[in-house]
Amino acid sequence: MHEGKIVRLFTGAHTPDGFRSFGGEALRDMERVFIIEGAPGCGQGAIIGLAARSMAERGYDVEVWPGTISADMPAGVVIPRLGAAVIDGTMMQGDEPQYPGVRDEIIDLGEYWNRRQLRRHAAEIRALTDDVAAGLRRIYARMAECDAVRRGRDDAAAAITEGELQNICRALAEEIFGGQHLQVRRFFSGAVGMDGWQSTAQELSAVCRRRWLIYGASADSVAAALEEMQRQAVNRGHNVDLYYSCWRPDKLDMVVLPGISAALVDSSLPDLEPRPDDRLIKLNELPEETLAAEDDWEECWQQQLDAAVAETEAAYQVYERLAGYYRSAIDAERLEGAARALLEELWSMAAEREQE
Repeated sequence: MHEGKIVRLFTGAHTPDGFRSFGGEALRDMERVFIIEGAPGCGQGAIIGLAARSMAERGYDVEVWPGTISADMPAGVVIPRLGAAVIDGTMMQGDEPQYPGVRDEIIDLGEYWNRRQLRRHAAEIRALTDDVAAGLRRIYARMAECDAVRRGRDDAAAAITEGELQNICRALAEEIFGGQHLQVRRFFSGAVGMDGWQSTAQELSAVCRRRWLIYGASADSVAAALEEMQRQAVNRGHNVDLYYSCWRPDKLDMVVLPGISAALVDSSLPDLEPRPDDRLIKLNELPEETLAAEDDWEECWQQQLDAAVAETEAAYQVYERLAGYYRSAIDAERLEGAARALLEELWSMAAEREQE
């Protein structure tokens, strides 16, 4: 049997404004959603990872949502062909299940705790929970400082007028777009975690037959161009996947049009590997008098990024200490039974779909 593809999609990310998630929106068209609730260390990530591997081995393409602190702890998996998803409840960001008991099924891992054991460590658990929250606030503050450096660089860039931007985008739209059935999905292009700033831009855009790299001296000009391109794509009835910046969650980093296998990407994103057939679109340049400061900006930005990553690593260590209390209090046998029941449900859905 041909193994299915596993694609990473960041539906949530830490930002200078706190944690942001497109999780609820990404589940809009699902037929079944399994929402796993539980404290750190209860096994949500292990169950989600098991579901992803199991369905991929069965030949189903899956979309894995990496964790926001560590990509090794998946926060969700979507199986598009089944219209099913298994997610960590924290990715709902306060949204209530939309159709409880009909579409949405809540799996509460708290049912498998040894509550008496947990209460013996109540003071430590409360302190570590507060420490994790404080660590996250420090991450957001560091990211804000990092973004402030980028904004300073943007302010020095030569301005591009709205008319110039419209002309570039209009010509580019004529080159790229046709007409398709409309579907719009939103994700993040990457996230800052304990392994640094990770981006999925390369792996998602590299599979597209055509790719345009958008260069601008300011992040705002690139984001404005991508926003205009997605608007024109939607107006022409295209399916679009929109990828936003974890630094500025209202700004686009990448637009992918799956129906015509095309991508428009901010050329400054990390880990992009240029290819011979890429089209480079230049919007504006840094004035000559500010070019000398480019290395200083880059060094300052990298220092702030390193500080944000260090805060993330520290928060993860505290998180792991907190998770240890819950991990030791969980009934492993009952947890394994819950995971097995979930897999059997997914396999049953797959069997029904394969008979259609």
